[in-house]
Amino acid sequence: MLPSSRGKTVIVPLKILAALTLLGAVLRAFQLNSDLWLDEVVSLVTYFRLPLRETVFAYESPNQHVLYSALASLSLSWFGESAWAARLPAAILGAASVPAIYWLARKLTSPRGALLAAALLALSYHHIWFSQSARGYSGKVFCTIVGTALLLEAMESGGVRWWLYALVMAMGIGFLQNTVFVLGGHFVAVILVRRRVSWAQVGATFSAMGLGVVMHAAVLPKMIAFWATEERTGWGSGIGSLEGLVGLIGRGLQAGFLLPGAIVLVAFAGWAGWNLWRTDRRIAVLFVMPSLLGFIAVLVLHYGAYPRAFLHVLPFVFVAIAHLVESGSGRVRIWFVGTLLVCSAMSLGLLYRFPKQDYSGALAVVRQAAQPGEEIAGAGMAGGVCKMFCAPDMEAIRTVEELHRVEAGWPKVWVLYSFTRDMRLRFSDLYDYLEANYETVSIHRGTLDDGTIYVVRRKMDRR
Repeated sequence: MLPSSRGKTVIVPLKILAALTLLGAVLRAFQLNSDLWLDEVVSLVTYFRLPLRETVFAYESPNQHVLYSALASLSLSWFGESAWAARLPAAILGAASVPAIYWLARKLTSPRGALLAAALLALSYHHIWFSQSARGYSGKVFCTIVGTALLLEAMESGGVRWWLYALVMAMGIGFLQNTVFVLGGHFVAVILVRRRVSWAQVGATFSAMGLGVVMHAAVLPKMIAFWATEERTGWGSGIGSLEGLVGLIGRGLQAGFLLPGAIVLVAFAGWAGWNLWRTDRRIAVLFVMPSLLGFIAVLVLHYGAYPRAFLHVLPFVFVAIAHLVESGSGRVRIWFVGTLLVCSAMSLGLLYRFPKQDYSGALAVVRQAAQPGEEIAGAGMAGGVCKMFCAPDMEAIRTVEELHRVEAGWPKVWVLYSFTRDMRLRFSDLYDYLEANYETVSIHRGTLDDGTIYVVRRKMDRR
């Protein structure tokens, strides 16, 4: 009876995990071919279209996530150019993160708790969003989860696990350069926990950094030159104030968990963090230090921050919540986690209702409404997206003077624009002119913050 009982104990969670992994894969595949957003378009046009041997040598902007660009280049060469082919590597890595978080959570909690962490990640609005974005973020999250699990095993038994950890973290750096802060956070955390330096750990850390540099060797001189000369606000490099960052985080949490779920998540995360610190400070330090080091780096480097730079925190929060639920009894914990799961599932309706940015919808409206002899233009970064990808024949304008030249040749002008925050920052004169002299015809929502696309038309009483 005992072997049979043990077998069932193992098989049942694995069956549930397989179902959750399948669910995660389906959720990440659904509507994978919806409109690309700005960064995806720039990456596709600049890097993904290149043959693999050329992709790893190209660097024009921070949109180059070298390892992801290589995978996306292969995907496009195999399946042809499409949004879903560009996003396929991200979706696969996102789905693979579901069993990966189960493996990590099992080192801290029971099979039931680990399944809860896997369910939270499978249904996560934010993780699905980035698993459907042709960028390196889901790859970074996957490598952070697997790397943290390998690090815990290496701390216990050492040996080859240190070198597996180094390989995985090097891949994470290949997907996204700021994974180096996760690696550095791990290094500091292990020293704080053990109060001594292990030569195996030093070797693994520097091996991971070395491999990460090797992955970027072909573009490293271009990267250094770019960041030495480029004015960073010119690339919409992030939120420059604490108030703006907090507001963006708040809107993101409400989108991903709805308002009740966002309130519960913040309260639950604080409670779970305190519980983890009280019961296993080794894990708590290991979870917190990578994000703390990344935040310090943002402050020291004076680089604008986006919450997506800290997306790897999400799995740690889910694991801590699962540990809290399994570490004691109480209806409050069950109600909390039930609310999170329900709100996460409900938020997916908004995720699938709108694309990240609705360029095709906006273009369809303006092309149907515009009459012969009327000109269509795109302003700011949205104009750049239309010119390079959606509508190559469209005029892209960045200044009032350029718009005046368009207006001089056409009796009526239509303009598409987006990213109002960036318009106010870098194209303020053009934005003010559009506000004063153009009327809004249609508004096209997207799930990208500040990614709404506006279709405006020159007012009839203006010439």
